[in-house]
Amino acid sequence: MGGYAKIRLDDNAYYRGQTFFGKVECKFTEEETIRAIRIKLKGRARVEWKPSKTKFTGEDIYFDELFNLIGGYQNITISAGTHTYPFSYILPNTPLPSPLIGDYGSVKYKIKVTVDRPWISDYEDEVLLNVISPLDLNDLPGIRNPFLRSIEKTPTSCCFASGPITFSITLPFTGYVSGQPIEVGTYINNMSNINIHSVQYKILQTVEFIASSPRTSRRHSENTLVTKNAKAIGAHAEKTWTTTLVVSLAETPNLLGCSVINISYRLKVKAILPFPHSNMKISCPLTFGTVPLTEANTNTTGSSTQLNSYTTAPISEVTPFLQNVASGDGLTQPEASAPPSYEDATLKTSCS
Repeated sequence: MGGYAKIRLDDNAYYRGQTFFGKVECKFTEEETIRAIRIKLKGRARVEWKPSKTKFTGEDIYFDELFNLIGGYQNITISAGTHTYPFSYILPNTPLPSPLIGDYGSVKYKIKVTVDRPWISDYEDEVLLNVISPLDLNDLPGIRNPFLRSIEKTPTSCCFASGPITFSITLPFTGYVSGQPIEVGTYINNMSNINIHSVQYKILQTVEFIASSPRTSRRHSENTLVTKNAKAIGAHAEKTWTTTLVVSLAETPNLLGCSVINISYRLKVKAILPFPHSNMKISCPLTFGTVPLTEANTNTTGSSTQLNSYTTAPISEVTPFLQNVASGDGLTQPEASAPPSYEDATLKTSCS
């Protein structure tokens, strides 16, 4: 194997304001003269598209640093073998949105090392930094309130009179963390002469990309995170049930602090009727964070500290439920990890 440069990090997830540690490992197959070993750190959100001749762009820069680990002033000679150069960097203590790769843009945190070799190709390596952007749902107004929406439709028929269909959806609150069960209460009273084929549940993610140059322009993309279906409801039937949906961590980035990419979520529930009748649809906005709502901050009551269950009942019977790079030895890495799972957060809160 020939010479190379390789970046190695001491952890796999970091938070704003945290110092992270790593090292650059370089292998030289023979004695070499180099100009410098440089490391570049950049956090950036960028959007770009070109529908015709005009290219639209937008950009946020969160940090952009370039340092020499060694050299930079005059050529230096490196002996053959493997050499290690430690470094550290303090992430800015300002809002850093979660990494994201979308259809028209991205949020990325990159570390790139270059071994600058005169007259021959450089050794290079690049890694992406996983920055966790925490969001405490208890700090957001409104999302602890319950959601209730009810709609009614009377299917038309040229031959027979038909009664109405009542379609209702309830949630105890609208803020969740990844892995937390989203309990959707559904009530249907089908007094019509037609069968409801099924009820479809979707959690949708909408990403908005905002360009500012040469003028303001927007693009959108939509992703389906979760889909679930409930069985048919026959004519002149009434039914109440609860459907559980769960969204994973990787699908719910927090983009607070980003001016060029916005992200939103919504629950969409659809009662599917036979042709030619139009379907019945209810939508509810959702918010995803990293710290779950606590009981003290909701309109529900109960003995548990963390909201993790509720009871569904027919709508007619219930009130809506509610910097700096430094080289040297002996560097110590502070603890860093991904946000706790919903189960871990619930356990910690109940034991405190």
